[in-house]
Amino acid sequence: MSRVPFVVATVGKCLCPRCPVQANSKCVADLKVGLAEALKNSPLKHEKIPGAYCAAGKPSCSDLDPTKSCICGNCPIFTQYTLASSKPVGYYCRDGMAK
Repeated sequence: MSRVPFVVATVGKCLCPRCPVQANSKCVADLKVGLAEALKNSPLKHEKIPGAYCAAGKPSCSDLDPTKSCICGNCPIFTQYTLASSKPVGYYCRDGMAK
């Protein structure tokens, strides 16, 4: 189970949409188009949300580039949930949700 709740409030604070790791992802770009609609679902479906990987786990998109810089440490969610003491610490899109 994740330390971070996978809810609309979390997604709203998420920096993943601006992350260099997913900047060139066509899959993420396509998901961003339907994000407003995806946020109306309850519960949220992680495969429809391009972010909040610390809460949802690895993305359904396979075209992310984890060789790019991770910005998780700059995210307000990272601070709010003290993710510096979690496992993994960053690159949640690659390594899965924070525990």
